[in-house]
Amino acid sequence: MRQDPPASAFILTQIEHWMASRTEAGRVHLLDLACGTGRHVSAVLHTDAAADIVITAADINTASLETLRQRLAEQEDVRLVAVDLEQDGLVLGEVLGRRSFDIVMVTNYLHRPLLGQIFRLVSPGGLLLYETFGQGQEAYGKPSNPAFLLGKTELAAALPDAFSVMHHFFGQRQTLYPDRPPAIICQLAARRTS
Repeated sequence: MRQDPPASAFILTQIEHWMASRTEAGRVHLLDLACGTGRHVSAVLHTDAAADIVITAADINTASLETLRQRLAEQEDVRLVAVDLEQDGLVLGEVLGRRSFDIVMVTNYLHRPLLGQIFRLVSPGGLLLYETFGQGQEAYGKPSNPAFLLGKTELAAALPDAFSVMHHFFGQRQTLYPDRPPAIICQLAARRTS
């Protein structure tokens, strides 16, 4: 069985900083879109902030969701949703049972027609976290299809005016994660201001 890569330090650090800066009371609703077997869900649930977070994890792969369900057997604050994110006519808010989330994270997934809906899922004051492969990755292996590779400024340029970019990186993954195989990645953290 293939082992999942470790959770992204970028994702976890950004969540930690955002949680520490919150002034509002109440639970935080987090969405992990295209969650796979839930490496980020599991990592978030092992942080100090776990008690304050309600998680929705969505993926098309029901076997991956079942693996996550077994891993999280005792967790009551995780909702798993099986959904084909690329189906025609998909309305994410309806399928996910929430129109907005405080934190929306996406890793290693890109379907450009869905970006507008992803942006709209972020609540005002909320956080968008995105980390996936970028153009140039084809030199290092999969994914190599241009449909799955972001341009250097593509994601930041696609953001609505209601977002403020807090972090952007595009380049060699080993610059950030020396122990991981070479790859071209894009990271984006943006706060929705209104």
